[in-house]
Amino acid sequence: MPDRFCVGPSMAVDWGDEQPQITRVMLRRVFDYFLPHWRRGLLALVMIAVTAGLSLVPAIITKGLIDYLAHADRGMPPLVRLVSVGVAAAIGLGLIGVVQSYLTTAISEGIMYHLREQLFDRLLAQSVGFFTNSRSGDLLSRMNNDVGGIEDVVSDTVFGFISSIIVVITTLALMLSLSWQLTLAALALMPVVLIPSRFVGRATYRARKRTQEKLSAMSVYMQEILGISGILLVKAFTKERSERQRFRNLNTDVYRAHIRQAMIDRAFELFGNVMMALGPALLLLLGGYLVVTGRSTVGTVISVVTILAGRLAGSAGRLGSTYVNIR
Repeated sequence: MPDRFCVGPSMAVDWGDEQPQITRVMLRRVFDYFLPHWRRGLLALVMIAVTAGLSLVPAIITKGLIDYLAHADRGMPPLVRLVSVGVAAAIGLGLIGVVQSYLTTAISEGIMYHLREQLFDRLLAQSVGFFTNSRSGDLLSRMNNDVGGIEDVVSDTVFGFISSIIVVITTLALMLSLSWQLTLAALALMPVVLIPSRFVGRATYRARKRTQEKLSAMSVYMQEILGISGILLVKAFTKERSERQRFRNLNTDVYRAHIRQAMIDRAFELFGNVMMALGPALLLLLGGYLVVTGRSTVGTVISVVTILAGRLAGSAGRLGSTYVNIR
């Protein structure tokens, strides 16, 4: 934990207004929180790897089914085997997902448990002047919201980053084994999708951050005004009208921030839909040419274009989003 929490009445520096620099010291301190949970973390990594492998089964089964049905001259047994393998993989994937979710949640909750204890102990050790110059709403917000955000960091950022890397590697390997032509085409289209997504993702992040800041400001204000000391001051100095106007301004800021965030999210969704339609369309044109010229099969094209290429793009996009969130 840091040696100090406040450099002024509003905790301007230590509580998040300055962008923290990612250094080796910070990374080592973050890593220290994971050390008590290394066994669960290692098992979670194994579960992630197994999940990445089983997630490729639907693409393989799809290819096998389409190619078999195109020349169904061996009866039903091969078809039954393919369907059975697909069902078994889906069941196994679901069960492993439950275990993986338990492990990641246990790790994140364990880290949050220790952080809350350390933060509470450090706050108790502060002087009376610290609490005089600090707003109780800020303290409670940091205890509840910031520490609570660790769960998302562990589950989505750390394990999500590792999962995305494994998915990208395994998916790319399977795509190359099925059709190197379609794989190269998909990789060529990737920057067209990911580079604009990075800029849109940053705009989305800034809009959400601004919304959270406005919500936090309004929450702190209401907690101070609606507390017994705050309401006594309002009544004593007949400040009802000015406080109504102040709250109206805060409420308006929250209103506008939510609308801006919704519009940016919608623009991001529109861009994603366009890319999801354009990318597969170009790959299907190439795949159709390969099938017509006898260089590939229908099952391979459908499997690579509709399943694996989307899986590769999604994982690469999550890697980019993780980078934006970290920065």
